[in-house]
Amino acid sequence: MLVNIVIEILTNLFQSVVFSGFLLLFFKPDKFKARDFIAYGCTAMLIFAALNFFTFYDNYAVIVSSVVYIVILELYSILFLKGNTAARIVMPMFSFLINAVISYVFGYLVSYLSGLSYYHLATKSSAYRLLCIIFINLATLLVYVIILKLRSTELKLIKKSDIVAFVLIPLLSMVVTYSTVEVITITEFRSDILPYLFLICSSMIVIAVIVWHMMTYISKQNDIKTKLLLSEQREKLYENSILSTHQQVEQISGIKHDMHNQLLCISELIKNKDYEYALECCINGQKSLESTYSPISTQNPLLNAVLNVEQDKAVREGINFKINIEDNMLTLPNNMDIVSIVGNLCDNAIEYLKGCHKERRVMGIDISRHNNYYIIVCKNKIEKSVIKDNPNFDTSKEDKRYHGRGISIVRETVEKYDGELKYYEDEGFLFATVVLKV
Repeated sequence: MLVNIVIEILTNLFQSVVFSGFLLLFFKPDKFKARDFIAYGCTAMLIFAALNFFTFYDNYAVIVSSVVYIVILELYSILFLKGNTAARIVMPMFSFLINAVISYVFGYLVSYLSGLSYYHLATKSSAYRLLCIIFINLATLLVYVIILKLRSTELKLIKKSDIVAFVLIPLLSMVVTYSTVEVITITEFRSDILPYLFLICSSMIVIAVIVWHMMTYISKQNDIKTKLLLSEQREKLYENSILSTHQQVEQISGIKHDMHNQLLCISELIKNKDYEYALECCINGQKSLESTYSPISTQNPLLNAVLNVEQDKAVREGINFKINIEDNMLTLPNNMDIVSIVGNLCDNAIEYLKGCHKERRVMGIDISRHNNYYIIVCKNKIEKSVIKDNPNFDTSKEDKRYHGRGISIVRETVEKYDGELKYYEDEGFLFATVVLKV
């Protein structure tokens, strides 16, 4: 009797550690912190307590106990883990479904081969039950390890239909699985329906594999599309940067030649004591210099390129573009992410201001650093509330396949750095604020 109790407790401890540990490793952060271990330990303890309660006090409440386990795992995943929101909702159900399917399939198989009822295997101590416990837990652990090994694609579910599908499919699979258990319980574990139940549970394995394949496949497709858009953006940036640099060189050469002539003229006017005309020439020269913008120069070449390109676009559209960079060392592990964020934010502002009255064509971008975070703020004047009229910031262009992806690219890029993108309006300006973790 004591041996059986010890086996049950050790089994419950193993499962509580593995269930929550799988989620922690699946959504593992770049660096583990004390908070991660505390949340993991508390979750494992809660599952362990629930497993013991339903094992020793109410081992008939199969569906209720399963709901309790899943709720604990869902809360842990959503509140304490980081990653794609849809994946954090799906994975607790998906991981528990794996264990449930393995348990029922192997339990029914042993029941069919040994002649013992499934009820006997589930509740009575025997060598067959010990065999089931060992095999089920090792098989579950093996499947978890394989999933973690194969997890090379970050889940990027963009469409709402994808997110809904990946939440509903595992949920419906679990409903079917537990309905199977309820059927065999109601029919008092009749052996003649075991093959059909075995077929149903086997189908659940197939469904689980298909769901996983769909998640990774669609995620890869989304990733490929994003990379293609970024490549096109990079190519366009370099092209514009080269053209802009060429124009700046020509403009500076013209200014140099013009200033040389003006200085000679001023010098001659001073010699002739025509001070009034000399002053007028100085004022005209000053206006000429003020009308020419100076190229942005920081220690980050890509940041220079994207800001100079956007500034050139703004000047051509008659937009007053103010740039303030408090930290000119804005660097990210992938510097093209700077292009994605700054370029798309500025493009959206310029695109909007092109349709505004000239006196309202004002925008600016501020880049600063606060502790371990970069803060990028892009603002532009608005004629009326954009958030109220277009809360999803949908593009107004007809070809939505190739336009309107700027904001979604910014959001995806920001998520890579555990950052945040927020929009708000104040004093006639629309603010887009990006916070990135250094």
